[in-house]
Parts: sequence; structure tokens; C-alpha cells
Amino acid sequence: MLRNVVAILCYCTFVGWVIAYGLHRRAKTPLGAFHLRQTFLLYVLSLSLSLADGMIEWNPVYRPALSPVLVLWGTALFVLWLVGLIGALNGAARSIPLIGKKAQEVFPGITA
Repeated sequence: MLRNVVAILCYCTFVGWVIAYGLHRRAKTPLGAFHLRQTFLLYVLSLSLSLADGMIEWNPVYRPALSPVLVLWGTALFVLWLVGLIGALNGAARSIPLIGKKAQEVFPGITA
């Protein structure tokens, strides 16, 4: 039961991720580690998108051209988040398309 809670909770904002990480440290499971790694990369990418959006907002010349691109990236990240959440709800360790395998390679420190 706890393994599914960790997997699901890490998709509920970054604060949820921190709580899930604390629960995972008490009772480590492969499913929890898998989803913690994936969501951490999602949060890093979301933060990067937010920073890029903030920087572009200061420059009115580039804003009209890049705003649609940022909206597309934001929508893509939301869809990837949703795919990961559905996998966690099903209790499956299914990689998120495009970034799931990379997350497992980049964050090996989050182990089961």
C-alpha cells in the first residue's frame, strides 16, 4: 500500500514530492524510487520553463514570437505529467515518454 502512496504523492506538487521522498526513505520500494526519479526530472524541466518564461517576459521583442512555443512546452509537460500520474495510479513502473528513461539514468541516487 505504501509503495502506491509514494508513487502517487510525488505527482502532487513539489511539496508532495518532498513528502513522498520522506516516506520512501522509511520504506524503500522500486516503484516509489522509479516515480520519484521521473517526477523530479519533470519538476526540473517545469522550473526551467518557468525561468525561461520569466526571462522572456522582460524582453517585449521576443515575447510574441516565443510565447506560443512556451505554451506548447507547458502543454507537453502537463501531458507527460498526466501519463506518469496514470501509471502511478495503476501501480505500474511505466516510463514517461521522452524523459522517463533519462530520469532513471540521471538520478540514480534515488534508489529503492
